[in-house]
Amino acid sequence: MSLLLPTFTVIAAWLVWRSRQARRRAAHIDAFDLARLLDARLAKRRSELDATQRSQAFEALRDWFRVCDRAARKRVALPTQAVDGGWHEFILQTRSHRRFGRQALGRLLHHVPAAAMASPTRANEALRRSRRLACRRAGIDPRAPAALPPLYAIDAEPGIDDGFRCRLDCATAGSAGAGGYRAARTGCS
Repeated sequence: MSLLLPTFTVIAAWLVWRSRQARRRAAHIDAFDLARLLDARLAKRRSELDATQRSQAFEALRDWFRVCDRAARKRVALPTQAVDGGWHEFILQTRSHRRFGRQALGRLLHHVPAAAMASPTRANEALRRSRRLACRRAGIDPRAPAALPPLYAIDAEPGIDDGFRCRLDCATAGSAGAGGYRAARTGCS
């Protein structure tokens, strides 16, 4: 009985600390000005994207960072070519990328191409995890989605010819681009 109160106190303090850390990370993701840092670079890399589409890509990249945070260090896949362009430009800004990773995720977020994953099964697991977390973030039941989460819908925009085409039935159709990994079945949960 004498250890019960100190144990409870330590656990409660840890939970409060963890909750505050999560809120702090989320606030940093929300406040970080991706467009200021990356808009000109993304416009050059993906010239087919207009200003509105680039803005949507930055919001989707922000959603992906939130998914990465919720994944608790497990791998998640980035399911969009439009957002991938912004992600690649961000990686090239090494100081900003490193600082953002520490403040928003508590670590440096490494880029691991799907082709470099141990197996197609691992890539599919990362894609399923990403989709499940993106659905939850958007308030969509991942087992019976009524809509695609924005992170999965952005490549269907006109003008994104090399984008992934996701459907509600959880299959991914279309092309991953030259040399890219193409998931035939992603699942929803």
